[in-house]
Amino acid sequence: MLAGLAVAAVAALFPAGAAAAPAGCGVLNGLGTFSTNNQPGDCWRPYEDASPFNRPVPSGAPAAPDSAGRISALLAAGHVSQLVFGGDPQRDGGVPIYWSAPSDPVYTLHCTKHWGSCPLEGLQIHMPAGAQPTGGVATAQFDHDAHLTVIDQQSGWEYDMWNVWSITASTINFSWGGKTRIDGNGLGSAAVAAGFGSVAGPIRPEELIGGQIDHALSMVVPCTDSQVYPADGTGISCDDAGLPSSLSIPMGSHLQLRMSRAAINRLDAPTWKKTILRALATYGAYVSDTSGVADQWGFETESGWAFTSLGKADPWVQWARSLGVQPADFNHNGYSEYWFDLAAGVPWQRLRIVSQCAADGSCPAASKDNAPKLRAARRCRRGLMRWRRRADSGAGIARKRARWSRHCARLASRARQA
Repeated sequence: MLAGLAVAAVAALFPAGAAAAPAGCGVLNGLGTFSTNNQPGDCWRPYEDASPFNRPVPSGAPAAPDSAGRISALLAAGHVSQLVFGGDPQRDGGVPIYWSAPSDPVYTLHCTKHWGSCPLEGLQIHMPAGAQPTGGVATAQFDHDAHLTVIDQQSGWEYDMWNVWSITASTINFSWGGKTRIDGNGLGSAAVAAGFGSVAGPIRPEELIGGQIDHALSMVVPCTDSQVYPADGTGISCDDAGLPSSLSIPMGSHLQLRMSRAAINRLDAPTWKKTILRALATYGAYVSDTSGVADQWGFETESGWAFTSLGKADPWVQWARSLGVQPADFNHNGYSEYWFDLAAGVPWQRLRIVSQCAADGSCPAASKDNAPKLRAARRCRRGLMRWRRRADSGAGIARKRARWSRHCARLASRARQA
């Protein structure tokens, strides 16, 4: 098990002047001062507070009608993917986030796909010299997502590019992209399949190291055949991926880990893992893209290329080393990475797909009269878990467990209907 991160290690990676953020997380908290050398702290988050990505899942929000079946199929296909950090372009699917300043060079944006009217075509933006997409530019030999995002702090626009294949002295050539207001709702862009802004959900190093993620996560699933709000697009279909339709989770689906903060804190797990789980329980995760592989699903992070392409040390690598994690070339491609096992020690069967009302803000407010029923259902569930952990066996014990399970189910049903 990984050791907890020492306070001294955090201070060494992110000095107080760069990482500290005043109380009250929000998009305007420091916006305008950020750069590669002065990254937003763990409290900062993109988009307005009313954005779907910044609203907690409301108490009593129901599950989507097909939640149980879809989650069962997802878990049966494979464990949640490990987090992989390091200098491996083939394993880094994250998004590099660059903060522009008026003194940075000006680049003209050029979309190369003929898919219609590209929102970024012909626009001119400032971008730090030397900035590169994740994994480097795409080539015929290594054609990949090559994401690149630039946030113009003067205008307030986030520019998202996908499949960047060349950056000249004055032009950025990429397949497609879009833009969204960094102080808006985070919707309407076009560089990820769901049509979200590219910074809607990826875990930043400052957040995971600092122990605070105050927004929903972004999530990749194997395949999808439909979409729900807040998505405005789809990814790889299950048919195209050669996968069973049972693995289809609608693009934009809102997933949540049904665990209390106290229960997460009691897990025998490292601090970094609990930080992710608390965000997943509080805000949830939105499906933003597809992998096309049955056992590849999980959560997205900011790419270390945002640092290394500009000559800075990769904070993910520094952090992994401070924890004593040893690099390994698990996929035998010549690159060594730092692997973090997110699956172990977590009751992933408590994952669920939340009703769309949580995303669009239409869930009915939880009734105060319902609070006692919710508490009774939670107490019953905790008691049931203790019964299930008992080593006793026999028909009598099995019948008691079954009766208790049915009783807890009835209490939970009454609480939901109240």
